[in-house]
Amino acid sequence: MKTYLRLLGFAKPIEKYAIPYFIFSIFYAIFNTFNFVMIIPIVSALFNVEGVNQIAAVKTLPPIEFTMDYFYAFVGHVLYLIHGTDFSAIDVMVVLAVIISVSAFISNLSRYLAQWTMEKMRVRTLQRIRNSLFDNVMGLHVGFFSNERKGDIISKITSDVMVVQFCITNTLQVAFRDPLLIIGYLIGMLQISTDLSLFAAIYLPIVAVIIGTIVKHLRHPARKGQESMGEMVSVIDESLTGVKIVRSYNAIDFMRSKFHKINDQFSQITLSMARKQQMASPMSEFLGIMAAAGLLIYGGVLVVDGALTGAGFIAYLAIFSQITRPVRSFMDAFANINQGIAAGDRVFSLLDTKSEVTEPENAVEL
Repeated sequence: MKTYLRLLGFAKPIEKYAIPYFIFSIFYAIFNTFNFVMIIPIVSALFNVEGVNQIAAVKTLPPIEFTMDYFYAFVGHVLYLIHGTDFSAIDVMVVLAVIISVSAFISNLSRYLAQWTMEKMRVRTLQRIRNSLFDNVMGLHVGFFSNERKGDIISKITSDVMVVQFCITNTLQVAFRDPLLIIGYLIGMLQISTDLSLFAAIYLPIVAVIIGTIVKHLRHPARKGQESMGEMVSVIDESLTGVKIVRSYNAIDFMRSKFHKINDQFSQITLSMARKQQMASPMSEFLGIMAAAGLLIYGGVLVVDGALTGAGFIAYLAIFSQITRPVRSFMDAFANINQGIAAGDRVFSLLDTKSEVTEPENAVEL
């Protein structure tokens, strides 16, 4: 946690990025959820079933409510302003198509602005970290470079800093975007069917626990992977810088063997991390399909009993199929944050190094 907070310190003032990102994420979550809820009136109007009967001409809008009844009243008011009291199912479809087009535009615009805000935060933060690292390295005593491998220092300033970016950028995603999307989808699902939503409430924590267990084991291999990368860069630097010496002493095979050994070690660590990280998405998708199969059975019973409309059931399945995406993204972001923290430890080990040679207080200038 200490490393994580220190990394976020380079993003100060973080509210400069967090506040607009939060606002854009709210708009994205609201209108993205609304796009799926729109399936209900569209399917109803398309097949001329119960939804069309609910859309009647409305002269005066009632007080604003976040319910389907208010939405039907709003559509009825728009139709009344355009066609009066005489309109067809085609007229309803046209109005619904315009509404969903506007909603999709606002949703995607908000998503773009949120991503752009996060990118600005990422670039500025990495710039500050690199500057701080380079300034500190330039101030270290000469003896430090005799004890430390130059390749490892280069790896920390370049490779490790690039990994750190995931820790920084995914912070906003974990804190705002994914939770807001999950909340928006849950509200939409509750509006359609409380019974089916109880089923989802049981399913989501199970997914979180399973994937969270996988993510928890990623941090240690991530640090070992960064250390192996530093060793590999050091060997490359030693080989290229001292190529004449290597050839003079006929040490080419030795350097090849040394590089191949480190490269093999790095590859094994990378594969181990990839196996665990890539397991999260297929696992959550499989659990989602299993849950959807259960929903089909239970939802079908509700439709047959008249407790849920066919259009509502289709909309519910559409929203439920999407809710696994932010849940999966949320878990992937946590995995990346853990890798970023591991790289951050190496970055701060260099940044916290102080020069052992200091000037006396009353030094005489020459």
